Amino acid sequence: MLIILPGHYQAHKVEEPMPTADEMREQTLKQVKQYYGNTPKVVHGADVKGHENKFDWAIVQKKPQDWEFMAQSAKTLANLPETWTAYSSDEGGRMGILQMEYTEFLNANTKEEKMHELVHVASACLHLWRLYAGLE
Repeated sequence: MLIILPGHYQAHKVEEPMPTADEMREQTLKQVKQYYGNTPKVVHGADVKGHENKFDWAIVQKKPQDWEFMAQSAKTLANLPETWTAYSSDEGGRMGILQMEYTEFLNANTKEEKMHELVHVASACLHLWRLYAGLE
């Protein structure tokens, strides 16, 4: 069975004995309701073809409320800020980046500056986490 939930990334452990398709569908609908706040209609493959407009696809198009925050963080990590280049890419350097960004957040005055620095603090955390996870 293929279940597609855009913007929802999570690994699932398969239970023994393996749940039936209906049980998996029910578990997924509960997770979707928890994540998105509503329950989509269940659409079976044969029902979709040629009848796409009959179903409520809002769940497929809805992005999480903090999507802009995550998009800004992705841009930050894809093109590291110039101030980060003064630090090494090892654990100590990445800890230094995190400390620098946190200090900049504490010194920010306006709401916009604080929001910008929060993205940088979170991005610095993820930058360090990726090192620990062996992803970089």
